[in-house]
Amino acid sequence: TNGANAEVNVQFGEFSLRKQTLGPLPPHVRESPDFAMVFGEDASGPTAEPMQAVRVSSTAQRDWYHLVGNRADVHIWTADTRSPPLAGCRAYPRELRASERWVQEAIQRALIPDRMAGLELALVLPDYSTSHFALLSGATAPPSAGAGAGQPAARQFKEIVVLREGLVVHVYDLLEHGRRWWRSLAWSSDAAVSLHNLSPRTVEARGSRVHTVMGSLQRSVPPAPSVV
Repeated sequence: TNGANAEVNVQFGEFSLRKQTLGPLPPHVRESPDFAMVFGEDASGPTAEPMQAVRVSSTAQRDWYHLVGNRADVHIWTADTRSPPLAGCRAYPRELRASERWVQEAIQRALIPDRMAGLELALVLPDYSTSHFALLSGATAPPSAGAGAGQPAARQFKEIVVLREGLVVHVYDLLEHGRRWWRSLAWSSDAAVSLHNLSPRTVEARGSRVHTVMGSLQRSVPPAPSVV
């Protein structure tokens, strides 16, 4: 009938939702880590029982499925090749104030310029003179056509948090999932002031103190499809 979302064809034994027929959810969706996290390992994987779904809509960037009997929807997004909206109002280190030199001291002490050659950074806020932390964002230079096997396959987008006390540096990857950007800790100059546990771990001496450095600054995270 008009206005009804669900239709049942008694003669052919078919169920449809918004004119779309019922069918099994595509295997690549059920096998994604995010799907397994929500519905459990028994519902995902190649040996799981098929889960019935109706495709609500399909566009160039997203497929939308309704899971029949689960009161849940699944969105499958294509890989997003766009750059994240990086925040930054002042070039680093050119526009640092004299009272903000602690930011540069922390970054240089953590050897960020040597560990990530070509990283262009910008300060997010107008003034960090009296702040307990500083936030910077930036990206590595685009890979050259003749980049070797050890070079990242794509630009890396980073956010850096500098803590004034102890001159600690945390480096985050900017990742896209479901057309939303989020931060993932990639590296820390001092594992003692981080709530995350990363590998590899190395011990470095800076002055009179010994720090445990964890994570990797060379991790490349290329754009990939996502399930929401």
